[in-house]
Amino acid sequence: MGIGAFGATVLGMVLFKEPVTPARIFFLCLLMAAVLGLKATHV
Repeated sequence: MGIGAFGATVLGMVLFKEPVTPARIFFLCLLMAAVLGLKATHV
């Protein structure tokens, strides 16, 4: 779920020239940290 949102946002920035702001980069990193944390704690 989070990976799809990440991919859609990155593709939007690359293909559709959406603005790359520091806030957008920060929240994408936060999303990836959350996804990795959930995968790491999955038992």
